[in-house]
Amino acid sequence: MPVPYVTPGDFFTAARKGISRQQGTAGLPFRRLAFYGVLGGMAAVQVLEWPIALAVGAATEVISREQSAQRRRTEQEEGQRGQGTGEPSARKEQPVGMAPPTAQTATS
Repeated sequence: MPVPYVTPGDFFTAARKGISRQQGTAGLPFRRLAFYGVLGGMAAVQVLEWPIALAVGAATEVISREQSAQRRRTEQEEGQRGQGTGEPSARKEQPVGMAPPTAQTATS
């Protein structure tokens, strides 16, 4: 009968996979899921009225989606600026330690 060979790395790999699965449900990060859970719990025990909790949750979601879209647009614009036009550019500065080119006359 073969005996399974388990290394300490196997335990850590399994733990990391388990943590990454717990970070969110249905695409929600753990922090946002916790926020909505607390908000729902407060509405359930009537610390907050349910229409107020609903309005706070909806406003939070709208604002976070808008901020994410704005962040993606900014990153995309910066990426396009970094790529340039695809044409080679001339070096504007001399490398450190090199003398500037001098005009030489051809003698023939």
